[in-house]
Amino acid sequence: MQHGVGRPQSLKRAKFWGQTAKNFVRVFFKRDQLTMIVRRDELEQHSRPMISESEARKVLTHLSKGKPRVDKQWKSRARKNEKALESCDPFKLADVYKSLSMLDAKGEKLRAADRNAQRTAFDLLTEELAASLGKSRQPIAARLEG
Repeated sequence: MQHGVGRPQSLKRAKFWGQTAKNFVRVFFKRDQLTMIVRRDELEQHSRPMISESEARKVLTHLSKGKPRVDKQWKSRARKNEKALESCDPFKLADVYKSLSMLDAKGEKLRAADRNAQRTAFDLLTEELAASLGKSRQPIAARLEG
């Protein structure tokens, strides 16, 4: 499950269950109102840095150009979309959102899994793009939906 943009809140040294003390980072995810505590030495396994402003602009350009390949078979499409969502790669998220939006615009009936993938990609994209560009989510959402 992807929680979106997380903000480190604190770094503390603690020990659990009699183990040697380790450094732990508390990370807050605003979208899900979730706080996770992760060992500092494992943080990179569970997260990635937020994209830069220039990368965010490239994602927006990617969204406005070209047409992603859309799999007509719903099972294959669902597997591909799930894999893309798990990757958290903004370009792959953009492809998921764009391809499903194109199907929807053509009048294709989207399955519940498609709608869920489309909404998740939209939420993750708008959150990260807004944070990277220093804007609120509303103008980013309007651009994606427009």
